Amino acid sequence: MGFGLSTDLLPIVFFLIAMIGYTTFGAMAGVYAIIPAIYPSTIRATGTGFVFGFSRLIGTLGPYLAGLLIAAHLSESYCIFIMSLPLLASSICMIFVKPFLEQLD
Repeated sequence: MGFGLSTDLLPIVFFLIAMIGYTTFGAMAGVYAIIPAIYPSTIRATGTGFVFGFSRLIGTLGPYLAGLLIAAHLSESYCIFIMSLPLLASSICMIFVKPFLEQLD
């Protein structure tokens, strides 16, 4: 949310861009570690492939959604806020993964 509201302050924007990239790549590294633990060994490769394939499919919707938001003539800060909501949703989902993994042990 701060990223979409600070478009006039260039140093803050650069810092937030770096933090978004850092946390996004960190989350992906965590997903690579967590996904194999979720599936039983008989379907582990299939399940992991499905998750990563599905995430790539959903990732293609980002540029399409950005185009729709820009075409709707919304403000830049509102567009950035809307585009940051999936990151927030994935962060919330990761909170619920740990108890699930503890049940698998």
